[in-house]
Amino acid sequence: MAYFKYRNENLAGKTPTDDETDEREKLDDFSAKTYGFNVSGPIVKNKLFFFANVEIQADATPQPFNASNYEGTSTVAELNDLRTYMINNYNHDPGGFENNTRELRGRKAFLKLDWNINSKHSLMLRHQYTYGEAIDPYRSNPRSISFYNSGVVFPSTANTTALELKSRFSDELTNNLKIGYSYIHDDRNTMGGRFPGVTIDDGAGKIYAGGEIYSTGNELKQSIFTITDNLQLTKGKHFLTFGTHNEFYGIYNLFMRRAYGDYEFDSVQDFRDGDPSFYRIGYSQVDDIRGDGSAAAAEFNFMQFGLYVQDEIKINEDLKVTAGVRLDMPVFTDSPGEIDQFNDTTIVKLENHYDLEGARSGQMPFTQFLVSPRVGFNWDVNGTKTTQIRGGVGIFTSRLPLVWPAGSYTNNGLMMGDYRDYSPDPGSFEWDPDEQYVPAKISVAAAGSQIDLYAKDFKLPQMLRANLAVDQKLPGDFVLTLEGIYTKTINNVLWKDVNIKPAWGNATGTGDDRPLYRTYRNGVESYYGQIMLGANTNLGYTYNLTAQLRKDFAVGLSSSVAYTFGRAKSVFDGTSSQNSSQWNYLVSSPVPRNEAELGISSFDLGHRIVAALNYEIEYLNMFKTTVSLFYTGQSGRPVSYIYDDYSGSFTNEAYRGPQLIYVPENENDIYLVDIPGGATAAEQWDDLDAYISQNDYLSSRRGQYAERNGSRLPWENILDLRIVQDIYYNVKDRKQTLQITFDVFNFGNLLNQNWGRRYYASNGNIALIDYYDRVDDPSTAGTTEETLPLFQFYKPSNDRAYYIDDSGLNSSRWQARLGIRYIF
Repeated sequence: MAYFKYRNENLAGKTPTDDETDEREKLDDFSAKTYGFNVSGPIVKNKLFFFANVEIQADATPQPFNASNYEGTSTVAELNDLRTYMINNYNHDPGGFENNTRELRGRKAFLKLDWNINSKHSLMLRHQYTYGEAIDPYRSNPRSISFYNSGVVFPSTANTTALELKSRFSDELTNNLKIGYSYIHDDRNTMGGRFPGVTIDDGAGKIYAGGEIYSTGNELKQSIFTITDNLQLTKGKHFLTFGTHNEFYGIYNLFMRRAYGDYEFDSVQDFRDGDPSFYRIGYSQVDDIRGDGSAAAAEFNFMQFGLYVQDEIKINEDLKVTAGVRLDMPVFTDSPGEIDQFNDTTIVKLENHYDLEGARSGQMPFTQFLVSPRVGFNWDVNGTKTTQIRGGVGIFTSRLPLVWPAGSYTNNGLMMGDYRDYSPDPGSFEWDPDEQYVPAKISVAAAGSQIDLYAKDFKLPQMLRANLAVDQKLPGDFVLTLEGIYTKTINNVLWKDVNIKPAWGNATGTGDDRPLYRTYRNGVESYYGQIMLGANTNLGYTYNLTAQLRKDFAVGLSSSVAYTFGRAKSVFDGTSSQNSSQWNYLVSSPVPRNEAELGISSFDLGHRIVAALNYEIEYLNMFKTTVSLFYTGQSGRPVSYIYDDYSGSFTNEAYRGPQLIYVPENENDIYLVDIPGGATAAEQWDDLDAYISQNDYLSSRRGQYAERNGSRLPWENILDLRIVQDIYYNVKDRKQTLQITFDVFNFGNLLNQNWGRRYYASNGNIALIDYYDRVDDPSTAGTTEETLPLFQFYKPSNDRAYYIDDSGLNSSRWQARLGIRYIF
């Protein structure tokens, strides 16, 4: 049998003219092309079979941006002049910024062999090759300009081989053995080549150019060997499974941040003058190579062993119970480099302020035995399949993203150095990456280095999960389903920066009295930078409640509608690959980050309505037409209202850590300063007061702090359409089918340009108020500490501080896809 498919998508959009859609632009080109070929058949009759598949994919997704909506100081002409300046003076083209098109190129090859050895044994061998290359420039928005070459190019190659032996020793006893090996190579790089990262403060906006700072030395190689064996025994009412699953990892992870230098400027003119306000660079302490090829990588081995037993018990024809238990044992076989001075001296200082839970330099978590018992049931109450109750409860153990423990092998003070200069000399900008200033290497550990530690008894993430559901047939052949799922955190990852002295004081002058901290240079141990402790927390839970009604009609019509409400609370959501970023970018206030405050998760579901209507008809003995409509109504994404404080200098609690705003009760509850050439303090208050009053969430928080993910973006309504036309006939008693599909994503937007809107806020945060400075508070006489914060408010365009999501397949713009498939 052979199967061939070709899909070509080409869509174009219209430019709306009303003010409400001024962020939407003409979609110049979107294309996704996939070419594939499948072939299969017997090699030896009834003995050996093969299957082969090849696919080639090429996607291009525009990210349109109307530069006239930019709220920063620079005009479009000045931004273009900046590009010309960089080309003429530094021989570096940062690229454009108005339509930074993403691209994805891929190749896939798959080969599978099945061998029926005899009546009792069969063997399967398969290999899959996958190559993908993502070209991912960042998208500009009204608050930030991202030049094209400040993005990332990400090639990835994976080869996976698996061998499976199935054996049937008798009708009661079978075995399934699987052996697998994977090799994966990811090599993320900058699109802008070897050029420093450049960030320019531009009034209410930011400008990003140069090399992407986290891609200057970023390479990951993984070799993964797995062995799984399941022995299954049928004995009366019992179906028993005895199994083991074991994973062996070999990891090479190079992550050298800012290897070409990272500069920040307070204005475009400062950039032209070569006068940065901040400079930072990461470098190798073991060789002189910047970026890929350096020996300053995390190289380690990790194993995770699993044993489990499960029994499916058929109590009777109507009730089945499944019970089991699993034991997992993670093992780190290598230790990171150890600094004796750190363990002898620094640990003692840190323990005066924090419980380090046995963490030490050169030590990974001790081997833990994690037990996961589970039980579930399925009960046909009346034996008539009209009322079914199902549910279960158990503990589940997760894997750990190995990029997190890799931090201890590279951020240990011996492999990577991290130098920062908070007040560079004027004229110190150097565009040549090979000329970036690196301080002299220190023989023991570099000053300013980040140190990553783990608690001695750190455990893999575990959760307790329970669910209960009822499926009930109703009159008229309706089926009602009610289901609840509850998840409670047992162990989750908790990060703390333990190199921070307790707060020295509090902000004054308003109701905002949040704690204030010294900078890292005045940490518990000023010799080092951040000292990240990985530990566990049991804080966090999730629950989901769903009601669904569905019905199939005799005329080929089927329908369903479901409502779900979900709530999720957590401390950390684990969205970053960097241990420090898990902590740095957790929004907080007034509770310090190290006190691990429970808050609404970024993955909090809220309300969701899902409905589907499907009509299918066959006619003339060779045609079948299917028309489907899918509706999703969804609460907007959770968002936090924070200060625009890019330097993190308001509280100094964390490097650029976002701080939740204090919502002023009246004009005496916030100190605003005039914007040069812009709004006065009085005008800013009028704008801010009006903005708060028209926002239901903010108006309810006057005189209080905003909450982490306490608000949401607007409700989203999405309607999709799918039409499938099958044309079938027989050739030599074999059915041949030509299938034509037509999909319209966001069909509602096709009907009305104001429908089908999706929204987003950068990193789930709305930077509503700009932090300006701290000054002496006249009401606190006798102290020279600067505790009175000053702010500025830039009124958002259209009174909207979030953006319309208008790029990619799941966007605010309707898109169509035509597919052709031939099956024979």
